Amino acid sequence: MSAKTRSATPGPLGQDQTHSVARQREGSRPLARQGESSPSASAEEDKLKKKEKDLSGAINTGVASKEERHKDRTKSFVSQEIWSAVSMVFPSIYVHYAGAPASEAARRPETVWLMAYATYAHCLASVLYHLHCAYNSGSNFNHFRSPFRTADMALIHVCCYAYGVALSGGLWFLDAVSLAANTICIASLLWRCIKGAPSTSQDSVRAIGCVLIYS
Repeated sequence: MSAKTRSATPGPLGQDQTHSVARQREGSRPLARQGESSPSASAEEDKLKKKEKDLSGAINTGVASKEERHKDRTKSFVSQEIWSAVSMVFPSIYVHYAGAPASEAARRPETVWLMAYATYAHCLASVLYHLHCAYNSGSNFNHFRSPFRTADMALIHVCCYAYGVALSGGLWFLDAVSLAANTICIASLLWRCIKGAPSTSQDSVRAIGCVLIYS
């Protein structure tokens, strides 16, 4: 065998090297394929990204709409409280102009002025309470803990007694019943305020009961 033929024919060691190189080439092909993404996988990734984007947009839209609704409710609440404060001034204006003629015609003119002064006092407390609520709108404000609410409700009971005295015609036992009921309600309001306990919705029920007494 010639030298040229021996150099062209690989020996055992050359065969091993040749097979090793071939195996490396074949092994590198699947690795390259693993790095590549198939069309179906790309489509799935695009769908997932689109879903995530749509979900994020829906969440942001929901949060924005919730904030808008909260702002609208806050504006409505402020307007309501301001109107309530303004509306409480009208009875005092009426009493101011009608008090003098009514006292001149009344059999007990002092009771008319008692009613007028009670109306003025309640007007002041009620206006402060409603403005306090409007100022704290949009926060975690609890109106049952407002000291102005205590003053508002207490002066409602003062008005109930004053109006009852003006309308009772001098019947002392009606005045006594009204005085006792309203005093108990006022004491309850003040006691809870001093203790730092919040008022309750039952305060309004008791006020209605005292209104029925003088009615």
